[in-house]
Amino acid sequence: MRAATTFKAVFSSAVFSGILALLAGCSPAQDAGPTASTAQDWSESGNYIVSYGPVLEPFGNNSSNSYYLHEPKGQEIAHVQGSGSWTPVALPTNGGSYLYFADSIQQHGLHSGSVEIHDYDPITYFGFSPEGSMAVAIVNSSQSDKFAHQAIVLKEDGTNSTHDLPLVPHSLAVGEKHAIVIGYTPAGTASDRRMFLLDAEGDGREIAFPDGYEVNSPDFKYPHVSYLGDGLFEILQGRVEGSRTLLTAFEVRVSGDDSLDTEQVTEHVMTLHEDFAVTRTLQRGENGFIDKEGRVFINRRDSADPELTGTIEGFSEEQFIPMNSAGFDPKFALEKGGKIEVRSWNAPEKPLTTFDYHSEACKDSSCGVSSISEIS
Repeated sequence: MRAATTFKAVFSSAVFSGILALLAGCSPAQDAGPTASTAQDWSESGNYIVSYGPVLEPFGNNSSNSYYLHEPKGQEIAHVQGSGSWTPVALPTNGGSYLYFADSIQQHGLHSGSVEIHDYDPITYFGFSPEGSMAVAIVNSSQSDKFAHQAIVLKEDGTNSTHDLPLVPHSLAVGEKHAIVIGYTPAGTASDRRMFLLDAEGDGREIAFPDGYEVNSPDFKYPHVSYLGDGLFEILQGRVEGSRTLLTAFEVRVSGDDSLDTEQVTEHVMTLHEDFAVTRTLQRGENGFIDKEGRVFINRRDSADPELTGTIEGFSEEQFIPMNSAGFDPKFALEKGGKIEVRSWNAPEKPLTTFDYHSEACKDSSCGVSSISEIS
């Protein structure tokens, strides 16, 4: 994500104008799928949204973002296609799913909320609440001379609010009523941390870190905030020792005056083997990785060593597709032989369901599946 941020900041106006000309007039349109689609399907628990679009830089000049909706057993229900310029993102809520296009974020489903996107700005960080009350998209509107980011809160009823962030974000966690963004001062370093609180009612403000948190402690490679469920967040500081990161977690709740009340402080260890192929942040503050031999591990919050959960036969890094899972059952996907297999991080050896890979969604070599979102 940081690479995308840098690219956006230095993107030349000449190239950008060319893409604007090529994509002008292209608006999202729904094509008929194999089965009849209803508004409810875009918020139906257990359905999946597969996002196709530009995933490799340099992005093509004929990009489009396409979203294919599948039921739990894999049958395609419908799909929506529109103009694209950056990696597609699907954000489910109880009132419908928000889909990112070059000029807007549009809700499909029971409600029809929409947010205009200026200058084809990319979404660099995003998340949605486990119970489907809201989603958050962080948009990078930086120009060559300065950083600028907005956090957009997208509610299930189609309403939204936008907030200018006084920081360069690198971590986001979304709960049912609040979301927390952590980043650093634009003119500062990664260890010069700041924090911003968003709520579902449309308010946003910078807030202080919990008492005892070392704001200028060293940076580390894991997210600095996680949502643990039931209104509980953890704010993390860490110390790296070789392949291990020693984490101190401040478990906090948002109080009535929008400050953070610390319930307890706990210690955890994250380990990343040197031969890892892919790694992903999972729910409830956990982390998963797959090594080059196809062995799947989870770093649990209550364990000092990664747990081996299974082995994928014939695994390669190129097959891997990240998933944004509903609830707290983490999943990932693999592209194999013209099919997309959904698998569980906890039991990865057999697919849970399989989709067709829609190569017709792509018009150039920069296009592929960016991610899959499971509706909660």
